[in-house]
Amino acid sequence: MNALIGIGALAGLAAALLFAAIAAGNPIGILLFYFASLPLLIAGIGWGWLTAIIGTVVGAIAVALGTGVATSGAFLATVGIPAAWISYLALLARTDEDGTEEWYPVGRLVIWTAGIGAALGLVTWILVNQRIDDIRAGFGEILGAIQSTPGQAPPSDAQIAEMANGLIALLPPVSAALWMCVTLLNLYIAARIVRGSARMRRPWPGLSEIDLPAGTGFVFATAIVASFFVGPNSLFGVAAVSVAAVLLIAFAALGLAVVHFTTRGSSMRTMVLIFTYLGLIFFGWPIILFAGLGLLERRFRFRDRRRPPSPPGTT
Repeated sequence: MNALIGIGALAGLAAALLFAAIAAGNPIGILLFYFASLPLLIAGIGWGWLTAIIGTVVGAIAVALGTGVATSGAFLATVGIPAAWISYLALLARTDEDGTEEWYPVGRLVIWTAGIGAALGLVTWILVNQRIDDIRAGFGEILGAIQSTPGQAPPSDAQIAEMANGLIALLPPVSAALWMCVTLLNLYIAARIVRGSARMRRPWPGLSEIDLPAGTGFVFATAIVASFFVGPNSLFGVAAVSVAAVLLIAFAALGLAVVHFTTRGSSMRTMVLIFTYLGLIFFGWPIILFAGLGLLERRFRFRDRRRPPSPPGTT
């Protein structure tokens, strides 16, 4: 037990340091900030979810002492509590009547990250609206400076205000999608590290085997339709757009799983995967194509059609 407390405390302190790195204001600090949940996920998956909870408490106390209670609350909401919950779900298992152990599906972990990301998008909207005038003024100053070109008339106040409002409207869905991407990346890295250290308690499927629960496509379509009919500045409108944004990421992950599966055994696999991820990183828009592939996978089950038939006598 003492060892678990020590590991949890170290993970919490590491997470707090990474979380506080953004205060440096440089690219390295921002990069480190994105990996704040990684130590807690490693501790939770490798040593149990209670270890992640210990780390969350220690990290929150460290952040509160260093930067204040409000920042500690942000740490709990965006890093500590989600990491502890995902660790708990990752180690959740049940035994069937025939003695077969069934572990919580990784695809459902993806949906949990989507749900938490959408909720954080709503929190972002609430916080933004509490200081909407200051934020709008700040965006206006930045846009005015960017748009002002020597020899050309500066943009009008109405144009700047319109652009600022557009950026503010994008904050909730973008923050939700970014949080989800970062969390999934940290979860993947944590699982690889724990599996490499031989502490993985459950069989962890490769990316090519990830699937999403039935009904996810219906929720995705409903969120997209609702986003067109509900006011973008209302609570329901922000919720619809945030849900659509995170489920776009979820289906893109499923589309990438199809690519990983279908390129198995191909001599071009490495090159295809490199260009795939470089395209996503540098261009961004291909994520729509992979999300479409993920939607088609849910309907047509491409991977099932390419699997070898089961040997006689097996089910």
